[in-house]
Amino acid sequence: MENEPRINFTIEDGSNVEGTRYNTSLWSFMGKAALYNHVYVAADDEFAIYVFQCMPEFATAARFALDNDFPLHMHIPEPSEEDVQAYENYIQSNLKDLNSFPPKEWIPDE
Repeated sequence: MENEPRINFTIEDGSNVEGTRYNTSLWSFMGKAALYNHVYVAADDEFAIYVFQCMPEFATAARFALDNDFPLHMHIPEPSEEDVQAYENYIQSNLKDLNSFPPKEWIPDE
């Protein structure tokens, strides 16, 4: 187990989560549901992280999972309710940082 491939993720609070074959998997959905593609890392019994494909870390995490024979769940027709909720929570947390759209400087003076 010492030579097992590992990938580290730094989460929002600055702490690290280690992904291994035993707690990390790549999820890929078909068609419109591909929006929910993600790498899932179960850090412990009560905490997990999603790395969605819209996140900058996704490409590296997905490639690492593929190259190192991590569990793959491919071409699934639709995501679980938990996946959808996690994605919506992620998007909402990023939208709350926007004060207004479009920015005032984009609107021409009349």
